[in-house]
Amino acid sequence: MLLTTFFTLIGYEWFHHPHIKPLTNVLPLLGAAGVTTGAVILKLSGQLPFSLSLKSHLIETGGWPSALILLTVPLTSCLIVFWVAKWCSMTALKPLLTIMGRHSLSIMLFHKALFDLCSQLNLNALPLQIIIGLIIPIGLSWLRRKLGHFTQPIRLPQSAPL
Repeated sequence: MLLTTFFTLIGYEWFHHPHIKPLTNVLPLLGAAGVTTGAVILKLSGQLPFSLSLKSHLIETGGWPSALILLTVPLTSCLIVFWVAKWCSMTALKPLLTIMGRHSLSIMLFHKALFDLCSQLNLNALPLQIIIGLIIPIGLSWLRRKLGHFTQPIRLPQSAPL
């Protein structure tokens, strides 16, 4: 919980001040790209025993300065993801990203369960899992919105006071 609060505070302070523009200044992006790339290379080679999953509260490091890893790798990785998202929003992908953004809560809530279902059904192809993890939640969200008027309580007209 404390780590999540820290990340929330950093995000709030970083993106809510007009004089700080982390997605347009090249130097922070280059630094973040270097740290993130280095961490990914070290992780893939087995030299960085780092795991962080705030959903299951799994935080593991070993042999490395834990506080340094926990403070830099997630933040630099998020900065790179935000930058890539901003770049993609200026391309032909914008309509698709808009649809995904509109249904992001549904995607976030269902994708893990759908990935588990895929593995139970031996559907291990990553592109197929991505399609299932996006299309089904978006479809359910769309269906709920279309059928939403059936689930609303019936409101009777109010009578005039006597």
